[in-house]
Amino acid sequence: MTDGLDPRIPFTVASLAERWGRSEGAVRNLFRASRLPHFRIGTLIRIPAAEVEKFEIASRTDSYVARLTKLGDACKV
Repeated sequence: MTDGLDPRIPFTVASLAERWGRSEGAVRNLFRASRLPHFRIGTLIRIPAAEVEKFEIASRTDSYVARLTKLGDACKV
């Protein structure tokens, strides 16, 4: 990963929520919507660092495209 995190160490729900500044429930909602792959070790939920990186890149791209679309719509007369 580009921010110096070890890609072999998965995130916990709490650590990912803290990284994103969101609630743990918001992270779990991404699991329910099948938008963020995760795995279980017994009752523990873990999110692979590589999947977090993919999600973050996709989210930035989606946000960029949405802004461009909104800008394009605003320019239409």
